[in-house]
Order: sequence, then structure tokens, then C-alpha cells
Amino acid sequence: MLSSVTSWRSMDNDFDYVQFWYNVVDFFERAPGRAAQRNVDCLLKWWTRKVFGTSHRAELSDTAKAKMSVNALAMQRAQRDDALFDSD
Repeated sequence: MLSSVTSWRSMDNDFDYVQFWYNVVDFFERAPGRAAQRNVDCLLKWWTRKVFGTSHRAELSDTAKAKMSVNALAMQRAQRDDALFDSD
């Protein structure tokens, strides 16, 4: 069990899940330098190999690439950013 709370909310005591979400996405999208970007690239290659059974992303179909979780995260973040922008 990750938590004892009975329902989910964006804040759980002093833990902000929304900020956590943005931190995870930023880790992949906004690496602070070339060394950090290499680490992100290695992690994504590892993830691809674990999920799809290959370390060669180029061998994946465009459909499989589009469905990769990192792309889904990026799309969800863009939708949230658009919604926040539209509400201002």
C-alpha cells in the first residue's frame, strides 16, 4: 500500500501530487544539460526495452511510439497547460 488515505486529492497533508506530476514530466522534458539528457535517454531506452522487449526504438512502429507512456505524459501535460492558459 502506498498510502492510507481513503480518497485521492491533489494535496495529501504536505505532499502535492500535482507538483510531483510536473516534476516527473520535467525530469524527462527539461534535462538541465547534456549529461542529464544522456541519463534521460538511457532511462528511456531501458524503459522501452523493458516494455517492448527491444532496445532499438527505431524498430518500433510509429503507432507503438505514439502510444509510449512518455508521449502520453507529454500530451496530458500539454492539455493541462492549455486548460490552465484558457482559464486565465
